Amino acid sequence: PALELLAAKPVLGGVYDTVVPEDPRQPYYVAILLDRRRMKLLGKPTTINFPRSQMGRQLLSVCVEHIGHPPLVIATAHLESTKDHGAERKRQLTHSLRYLRGVVGQPPVGAPQGTPPVGAALIGGDLNIRDEEVKAVCHEAVG
Repeated sequence: PALELLAAKPVLGGVYDTVVPEDPRQPYYVAILLDRRRMKLLGKPTTINFPRSQMGRQLLSVCVEHIGHPPLVIATAHLESTKDHGAERKRQLTHSLRYLRGVVGQPPVGAPQGTPPVGAALIGGDLNIRDEEVKAVCHEAVG
């Protein structure tokens, strides 16, 4: 119901496209709002389930075109919560960063022929991440 309300034309649906995972897991899910005036969706959204998640967490990404700029991949996730789930949260962030690193420089999946390669990728969301976890993950993921 909350997603339907968000996407309703009188609320945000008149200005934004609401992108959700193929199979939004409840009660936790993520969404990306794309400003129709500035962004054009290239291809279909990608949903990656975190296989060891005890809380049904996922990564959602979209490739967008912003006029005059190379394609951009935007991703969001709601990573595992609480201090006790730090190891899983780090795995989830590592998986996300590796995925994003892998799409940069590649043609956008499902985009029209001749579309330039992805120029950059970013992630945002409720990452629940601690400073020491970020340092450990960045050292491992980026190498």
